[in-house]
Amino acid sequence: MDFARVAFLFFLTWVFYGVVRSALHYKKKRDFKYLLAVCLFLLLASDLWLRAYEVRLQAFMDAFRVILSFVPVGAFLVFNYLEEQKLKEKAGREKVTAFFSRYVSPHVVKKLVEKGRIDVGGKRRQLTILFTDIRGFTTLSEKMQPEEVVAFLNGYFESSTRIVQAREGTIDKFIGDAVMAVYNAPLELKNHAEAAVLRALEMQEDFEKQNTEFKKKHPGDSLGVGIGVNTGEAVVGNIGSKSYVEYTCIGDAVNTASRLQGKAAAGEIVVSEATYSLLPERKYPPARAEEIMVKGKAKPLKVFVLTVKSCKKTLAEQRKRK
Repeated sequence: MDFARVAFLFFLTWVFYGVVRSALHYKKKRDFKYLLAVCLFLLLASDLWLRAYEVRLQAFMDAFRVILSFVPVGAFLVFNYLEEQKLKEKAGREKVTAFFSRYVSPHVVKKLVEKGRIDVGGKRRQLTILFTDIRGFTTLSEKMQPEEVVAFLNGYFESSTRIVQAREGTIDKFIGDAVMAVYNAPLELKNHAEAAVLRALEMQEDFEKQNTEFKKKHPGDSLGVGIGVNTGEAVVGNIGSKSYVEYTCIGDAVNTASRLQGKAAAGEIVVSEATYSLLPERKYPPARAEEIMVKGKAKPLKVFVLTVKSCKKTLAEQRKRK
């Protein structure tokens, strides 16, 4: 093998090495200068390859030499387009993860990403909405140091979030010392009414433990949680302005849930008839059933008041499953 041929093969190998290195750098950094380098190296490599075989392919090359020189570049541009699409999909998944991780559990976020297409625009859907409020906390907080108030609320919100998300619920927002949670969005949940009621009972049970600790630090004082639960159609999705958007739901069903929470005494869960009709009745015997007037309604609403005591059997069964 003569020196010229060896030098040619060495140069051709170096050019192909340049193609590979430039392509790897471009894939990693997405910098235009690396894309330009890849195209130049490909043009050079294809031209050298064609020159090496021009004797055998003379007739074919004479007709298609220019086109053949650009084939590798075209192939790379197609490859680059496919890579860009992959990056866009990845960025979309990361955006969904970052957005919904504020509201739902990592398990639900994973399902949303796997689903591929997320409907986050305003959409009408049947939801079960849960509102909680700590009874008497506003008055008692005036006696407490600000740091103590924040520490207590953080602990309460942490436990509430854990309980709500345990059954694919969504934390909509915290309002003062209140919690708003939603079931059946963004993922559909078959038994969303029962999931919400069961978690409401668990929240009451959990708060009894928190209240015991609170009374040790504040003898003579006591706290309790009132909860309202309602099921109905509402609009759910990204709602807000161009500069600030949040994933939430609005509608009469939401307002009614809030009103029911206002009627619940400490330790009670006031459940609307719409929600209660979706429950297996034997599992959730009410402490009482009654009709109440709520703001915004011309007629009284039939509600069912549940407590930890009235549903102790269901809670015991739930603990066994865990």
